[in-house]
Amino acid sequence: MRRSLLAAQDAGAKMREAFGLALLLRHPNLAAEYGDALERSPPADPDCARLADALLRAPPDDPDRIRARLEDELGTALLERVTGAAHVRL
Repeated sequence: MRRSLLAAQDAGAKMREAFGLALLLRHPNLAAEYGDALERSPPADPDCARLADALLRAPPDDPDRIRARLEDELGTALLERVTGAAHVRL
């Protein structure tokens, strides 16, 4: 029982991390506003952490251009793993 509760908490945390990153990917102007909080509390999931780091380093730009740059840098598969789930898509 305890193990399943911890797994559910981990899944919920990853879902929140992925949703927040998808939001920043879609609205990069928010990264300037929330970047400090993201740096202070980086995502626990390695894929989410890589995406967060790349988003924080990306210059403010059009969301489609940022996504294209991040696909080049991180790969399409990583972006789809983090932002492709139905509960995360914006």
